[in-house]
Amino acid sequence: MARQIRTSIKKKMGKYISLSKEGRKKIMEIFKISKGMVSLALNFKVDSILTRRVQYSAIKHYGGELRMDLPIEETIHDSNGGMVQRFKNGCVLCKLFFPYLQNSAMSNLCSIGSPFDNLR
Repeated sequence: MARQIRTSIKKKMGKYISLSKEGRKKIMEIFKISKGMVSLALNFKVDSILTRRVQYSAIKHYGGELRMDLPIEETIHDSNGGMVQRFKNGCVLCKLFFPYLQNSAMSNLCSIGSPFDNLR
């Protein structure tokens, strides 16, 4: 009895593999799948053994690039070299600059929320 391959539709925001039309055609021929299945695999809409093989082949053999769409948010830079970026969900990304600690980890401190939350 043949084993059934379980597929699940997943929504992974913005993650996709960019691949040329020629690469898509070659994948369709090699794996004997439809144009729609190639699209589902390259956009991470379906998770199965076949789609993982398609994704691997696209990146390793046909010049595909893994990409991700990121949200566009306002970023504020100050004159001291600091940066603050606020996201719609309430997260805050901070970069602080401490000139007296230039060669330490504190000079490029990035964290969510308070800049000192992650220090131990």
